[in-house]
Amino acid sequence: MWVAALTLQGQSSSNLSIAISTIEQARGLARYPDSSLAVLQGLDAQSLDDSLKVEYHKTKGMAFFYKGILDSSIAAYSTAMALVDTSRCTDQSAVVTNGLAVVLHAAGLKGEAINYYSKALGCAEFRGDDPLKLKIYNNLSILNRELGRYQWAQRYLDKAFELTDPGNTAAWASLYNSRGQNFLLVQKYDSAQVNFLRSDEFRHEEDLKGKAIGLNNLGYVASLQGDMTLAMDYYQRAAKIREKIGDRFGSASIFINMANIAIEEDNLTRAKDLIRNAELLNDQVHSPEVASRILASRSAMAEKEGNAALALHLMREFKKMDDSLRTDEVMREAANAQYTVALVEAQNRVKRIQKEEEAQAAAIERQRLISMSLAVAIAVFIGLLSLLLYQLKQLSDLRKALTQQRDEAESKAQVRRETLNAVVHELRTPMRAIISLAELIQVEKDPQELLDMTKLLKNSSERLLGINNNILTFSRIEEGSAEPVLQKNNLSKLVEGLCKELAPQAATKGIEFRVQIEPGILAVLDHSMMEIVLMNLIGNALKYTRSGSVTVTVNEADAKAVVEVRDTGPGIPEADQERIFEAFFQSKVTLAAGTDGSGLGLSICKHYVEQMNGELELSSVEGEGSTFSVVLPQD
Repeated sequence: MWVAALTLQGQSSSNLSIAISTIEQARGLARYPDSSLAVLQGLDAQSLDDSLKVEYHKTKGMAFFYKGILDSSIAAYSTAMALVDTSRCTDQSAVVTNGLAVVLHAAGLKGEAINYYSKALGCAEFRGDDPLKLKIYNNLSILNRELGRYQWAQRYLDKAFELTDPGNTAAWASLYNSRGQNFLLVQKYDSAQVNFLRSDEFRHEEDLKGKAIGLNNLGYVASLQGDMTLAMDYYQRAAKIREKIGDRFGSASIFINMANIAIEEDNLTRAKDLIRNAELLNDQVHSPEVASRILASRSAMAEKEGNAALALHLMREFKKMDDSLRTDEVMREAANAQYTVALVEAQNRVKRIQKEEEAQAAAIERQRLISMSLAVAIAVFIGLLSLLLYQLKQLSDLRKALTQQRDEAESKAQVRRETLNAVVHELRTPMRAIISLAELIQVEKDPQELLDMTKLLKNSSERLLGINNNILTFSRIEEGSAEPVLQKNNLSKLVEGLCKELAPQAATKGIEFRVQIEPGILAVLDHSMMEIVLMNLIGNALKYTRSGSVTVTVNEADAKAVVEVRDTGPGIPEADQERIFEAFFQSKVTLAAGTDGSGLGLSICKHYVEQMNGELELSSVEGEGSTFSVVLPQD
């Protein structure tokens, strides 16, 4: 933003803010030029620094441009241009140079416009300002087309195509329309028609004026190709849109186009009606250009009727009016041309004023240095005192931090001792069972007893391994080394595969194992972490459910993926539900069931689900069963 480039240069912060706010308000009203100029009138431009003066005159130039007073717009932009430091390629200088080029272009000073467009383009390319480059390429294409330089027009248009955002349909519509106009210039009517049609495809339905322009262009091309029926169809559709939006000038122009086709086809009655409609509309808009075209059409119709005298008279009237319009345009261009000379004079005048202001600023600066010397001495004293106070505060903060670190270290040591005691307790039971079974196997002779003892030994070993895995996982979590790798995965397929692996456990216990999975459910998760979570939740449900069923479901709810594991086991008492996800905690119902466990599984599940930006929820009624729900994001 231009505001970021402004400096105070002796102005108070409040005055600067008021000036910036006023100019921004005027800029927002530029398309309502009278309101914009009224806002600027309340600002004292002479009190502003150079950067704000540039914005003031540039905004004033924009307002005059939209008001149609091009000579005043050129004067305002010229003043802004004189204030810009042309030795530095800034965002402000590039925008002002481009603005002056646009106004000169509109005023018919095309040579000067090309000169300033080129300067603005060089600055935009140096800064890598693609939006400004796109505007300049488009304007240079139009300007070169007006000068009849098709190759240059097409070259700049191709550059504009390269920079246009694929999603900016309005820009694509404008570019294809310009390309169609370029092909008209060299009489390549088929190519022009293709590009006008492409332009129409990109136009928004609500852009009625653009639709009408596109249909008018297509009608003109069709008439040049000799397809008068198609041309008339395009013109009629364009006329309906013009009438709908109340565009009298556009409607009058289209009626003249349709009248010319009717004259060409010897349908003079219809031609008279169309010309009459154009005349009625022009009585309201008073356009000399429309009036001259009406004269030309009436002359052609008189010639078709065999009235050569009237045709010649009307053609002379048309020529007289056309010459008058051309003379007015030349005079306007001559009047505007004086401002290009005034630009150089203004630049020199502003430079002289700037030198005088610099001399005054130097004198003021010397006075300020004298005043500041005393202030610096006072500031040094205050600074030293502040430094001393700051160091004392730092020392106090350091003492507090060390005390806090000591307390945290003691707390962690206590947690480690408690964790070690819990681990030793959990490991002792399966290890004693393994040792006892190993001693019995050494002396047992009965093969069936040996087989039973081997199965018990296997179960105890598996329990020991499970406890060990949970402890290692819990240790990695405590160290912070368990980092997720989040990717979008097929959750339905993952759950389905795990359910197939665990189904034999349910069959062995005689439990009904229900799997209700909606296909194709996606979720963002870590594959390994999710496997551990599901193995724990489904495994717990199978382990603690002695009869009834275990149900696993996968579905979507509120744009989230949801996995539910529901069982008809003993349930979890309400008093234990708040602590069920704590490490090493085991519910009294779990202990009463006599099942093995370390109390780490649900703690690990909770941590992993949160690592995957999800939620693990519990709903349980003692004696009826439990439901664990994993809710994961899908994006």
